[in-house]
Amino acid sequence: MANGNHKKLYLLTLDLGEKVEYLRHVGITTPDPHSSFFKDIQTDLKKNLQTALPSDVSVEAISMADLSDDILAKAVRIAGDKLLIASTCPEIANPVKGKTIQVNRIVDFEGNSLGLGPRPGSRSIHEQVVAIKKAAENQPIVIVEDGMFHGGTMEFIIEELVKHGVKVDSVVVGFTFPESQPTIKSIVDRGIAFHSIEEFHNLLDWVPDHDFFPFVPSNGKVVGMKIKGDYLPFYSVDQASLSIPYLYGFCDMPEWTSLGNEPARVFTTACIRAAISLFMELERLTGKEIRATDLIHSKQRVSVPIATTQQMLPRADVRVVSYLSEIL
Repeated sequence: MANGNHKKLYLLTLDLGEKVEYLRHVGITTPDPHSSFFKDIQTDLKKNLQTALPSDVSVEAISMADLSDDILAKAVRIAGDKLLIASTCPEIANPVKGKTIQVNRIVDFEGNSLGLGPRPGSRSIHEQVVAIKKAAENQPIVIVEDGMFHGGTMEFIIEELVKHGVKVDSVVVGFTFPESQPTIKSIVDRGIAFHSIEEFHNLLDWVPDHDFFPFVPSNGKVVGMKIKGDYLPFYSVDQASLSIPYLYGFCDMPEWTSLGNEPARVFTTACIRAAISLFMELERLTGKEIRATDLIHSKQRVSVPIATTQQMLPRADVRVVSYLSEIL
C-alpha cells in the first residue's frame, strides 16, 4: 500500500456501504454494504476525484473493512483476551466487543475549527471515558485506530483517559504519516507501546468517501459551539445536528480537500448525482419517500447539511432527493 513513487498521495478510505448500513436502525432498507451497488459508486468516486486532481497526484483507495481486519488481527495479538480495545471507529471496536470513543472535530457555522467534542447523539467525553474506565475493570486498555495524520485526536484521547485514571497499554493504528512522528514519540515517551501497519509518505490529503455524500451517517464536519469549556454539537428545534459536507458551495474546497475551485465544482456535481442515485435506491427498497427527519436518529447520527455561507438554518423535514436535486 505504500506510495513508492514520487507522486503526491491522496488517500481515499472507503466505508460508504458500512455507513449507509446504519440507516437500517431507523427502518431504512439498504443494499449490502459490500454489494456491487456501492462498489460502482466508489469506483466512480475514485475516478472523478483523480480527474479533479493535478497529474502529479495519485489517488489510493483503501477499503476500511479490509483495513479493520488487518488492524484488529494485530490488536488482538497484543491485547489477548484480557485487555479492552477502544477506538473512535465503530467498525473496529464493535467486532471485538470493544468500546467506541465517540469523538469528532467541531467547527463553527463558518467552518472554522473549534476543538474536539462528542459526536452528535453521544454522551460527553467525560461520561464516555468514565464508562471505559468501568468496563476496563482496572486493567490497561489498547487504543486501535484506522490512521493517524498529525495525531491531535490521539493525543486528546490518551490525555482524557490518563486524566481519569485509565492506563493505556498500547496503541495500534493502520497507517501513519511522517507528520505524526512527534505524536508517536510523545506516546512512546509515556511508556505506551506503539504499533502501525503501514506508513505513507508525500501525502497531499486524506478523506473518507462518506464525507462527500450528504445525509449519510458521519458526513462532513459537525457544527457546534463552546459551552462552559466544552465543545458540543449544535441541535436545531427538530433535534437535528448540522454538518458541513466536503463539497463545493458548502465549504472552502481548496482548504478542506486540496481541490481547486473549478475541478471541485465538477467533482461535487458528480458526487451529488451519485448521492441522488443512492437515496433513490434507498427509497425504492424501503417503499417510501425518505426525509431528513427519518434519518437523524440513526445509531451513527445523520446531520443535516449546511453551507458556511448559509444565512438560515436548514429544515429537517425536507425530502432528501429533493434537497440534493436543488443543489444541482
